[in-house]
Parts: sequence; C-alpha cells; structure tokens
Amino acid sequence: MAGEKIIQSYFEEVQGFEEADRTLQEMLGRGRGVILVGTHMNNWEALLGMGAHHLATQHGHELNVLVNRMPTPYLDKVITDIRRRVLRCNLIYTKQALYHVEKVFNRKGAVVFGLDVDAGHHGIFVPFMNRPISMTPAPAFYALKNKAPIGFFVMYQDRDGSLRVQLEEVRYEPTGNTREDAHRLTAKLASRIEYWVRQYPEQWFGWIQKTWKTRPLEELSAQLAKQPARVDLLNEVGAFYLGRKKVSKAQDTFQKVLETDPNCHLAHLELGGLFSQKEKVEEALYHLFRALETHPKDQRTWKYLGIFFLKRGLYPTALQYFNRALRMKYDDPESCLGKGQCLERLGKLKEAIRAYTKGLRINYDYGPLHLAMAKIYAARPDCKEHLEKHLLAMRKLHVVPDKELLDISVHEVRK
Repeated sequence: MAGEKIIQSYFEEVQGFEEADRTLQEMLGRGRGVILVGTHMNNWEALLGMGAHHLATQHGHELNVLVNRMPTPYLDKVITDIRRRVLRCNLIYTKQALYHVEKVFNRKGAVVFGLDVDAGHHGIFVPFMNRPISMTPAPAFYALKNKAPIGFFVMYQDRDGSLRVQLEEVRYEPTGNTREDAHRLTAKLASRIEYWVRQYPEQWFGWIQKTWKTRPLEELSAQLAKQPARVDLLNEVGAFYLGRKKVSKAQDTFQKVLETDPNCHLAHLELGGLFSQKEKVEEALYHLFRALETHPKDQRTWKYLGIFFLKRGLYPTALQYFNRALRMKYDDPESCLGKGQCLERLGKLKEAIRAYTKGLRINYDYGPLHLAMAKIYAARPDCKEHLEKHLLAMRKLHVVPDKELLDISVHEVRK
C-alpha cells in the first residue's frame, strides 16, 4: 500500500506519460516483445515503479528489469525486497538473463536494461562523451535476434522544475551481419544517453559509477608507445587480453611487466594462474609463491594456491589455503567451492555441503556451486526436491552438467 502511494504521488507530478504511452502501445502492438533502454538519470527507481504500474494496469504486462546483485547477500536481500514491494517490477539478475529474457520474449513482454554501466572487457567500445566506453551489446543482440523494437526512455527535471518522462523508439535496419548491426545499434543508444546527459549533466549518476573504467586496447597502446616502461599500463593491457581470452598475449604482457618490475605482485599472480592452467607445475609454483612473498595479504594469491593444490589431489594442503583465503575475504564463493571440494574428497560430506551452501548464500548465481550440490543430491534418492532446485538453477545459468548428471537433468525436464 505504501508503495502504491509513493508511485501515485509521482504520477501526479510527472508529465509526458500520455505521449510515452502512445509510443509504447505502438511498439507492443507489433507482437514481438519490447526492449527498453534507460540511463541512471534523476530518480531512476521511481521511473521503473511508475513504468511497472502503468504497464500492468494499462497493458496487462509485467515490467522485467535486469539488475546486478548487490555486493553482499544481506544488502542484496534488503534492496531486492524493497524494489519488489515498492516498484512491483520483476527483477532479473544479469547472470540469469539469457534464461529469463528468452521467456519474457516468448510471452511478448517488456525488458528494461540500464546501459550506462561499464561492461568491462566483455563489452564493446562505442563513442560516448568524446571518449570510447565499454557498453554491453546485450540489448542490441536481443532486439536483433527477436526482431523486436527497442526504445530509449528517460526521466528528468526540466528547467522550470517540472518532472518529465520521454520514450522514443530507436530504429535500426539489420544488414545480416549481427556483430556489426549490434555495434551500430549500441552506438545509437549511447548517443541518446549522451544527448540527455549533456542536456542535464547534474541529474546523471554516471559521474560516480566509473563509467569509463575499462579503456580500449588502442588507447592503452598509444600511451605505452610514449611510456613503454609503465607497469600499470602493461598490467591493464594484460588484463584486457585475459578478459578477451587471448592467453598467449596476456602471458607475454605480464612477462614484460616482470622485466621492468621483478617484484610486481599482479604479474606474478596472473602468470601463476596461467601456468597452472597449462599444467606447468614448476613455473606456476614459482610465480604463485613470488606473488605470496611480494603481497602476503592478497586473498587471491591464497585462493590460487588452493586451486593449484586441489587440482593435484593434495586436499589437506589445498584446504589450508582456502581457509586462509576465506579468513581474508569471507564472501568469496570460489573459495567456498574449493573448500567444499576438498572436504568432499576427504570424506567430510556434511562439512562440504555447509561450505557449498555458504557460497550460494554469498552468490546464488555461481554455477559451479549448484553443479557441486546437484552431484551430491543426485546420489541421494531422498533429496529429490533439492536436486531439482539446483538443476533448475543450472539451466538458468547455462551450466553444462557432466554426462551422468545430464541424464538426470533431461529426465527431470521431460517430467
């Protein structure tokens, strides 16, 4: 009830909903679902609440909003509960997006994306405020795949003090080259965000969101040409290659770092992880222990050493490293997984389940934990309900089970 009063009070203040509704009706009328892209301007949360209320009452559709989980489980639960009770939106966590967004389009619904957040090395670079920015191409890809209309919406406080909402369709013409089409469409959306940010810069929250955190390789390379010995730039280039899964180039870059600074902790850590994946035992141990020597309080180093010894069947040793990593950073689901795997192989199944459960409380979207739990419950006929829960989570996260578990999963789906 309180949520409805808040939303209603905003409805009475905001202008422009009639025109926005006509645009929305026209897009929904095509029967292909709708993608709505917004920016964190003014009271973004209130706008979502109004949109959800209007879409439900006037069009019989639920508003589905993609969100990232909050940094801690407690904060995530609090914020999620508030959003669901007050805004009445259906929240889709980004790591489960592929599963849920497809279901939304199957029922011709509406999905909202916030596009002005740094997408890291998995995004694509488009022009924004005279600088390249890494943005997720997901809205463009979903639009192209489903031939769905895509609209940009914004709420702002005008010069006269009135609140206004605007929705405009961003039209696109597919050429058949999905990658290039997605790039062009994402750039179009970025230009619409830029337009409104330039109009009302004081109302945009992007200034404090590290929107330009990820820099393109071209920019980094240009700076390195002038300052080839800058370790921070080399580390950033190495991280870029790791994010793009160019392992050989990442390895070469981090080795260049050590030529300049033999005590660089990050370079030793990343090289230790890379050599561990390649089963180069001596090189991996050398770099991991050098990383530990140069920065003994770095939690990732302890975790990487735990993973190294776990892979080689040295479970008591690996367990010590994972325990130390969790003492340094308790909310790390990967360390919880490693600890649980060690305990499971040491025959301590109850303790392993507790470790896995703790990891899922930290991050329910961490697929390997669901896989580990599903394998345990698959061997216990009395835990069918628990097994089904984890199999469903794996399908949402697109986690591929091994053959034995896959047979069980297929059987459950057919039922």
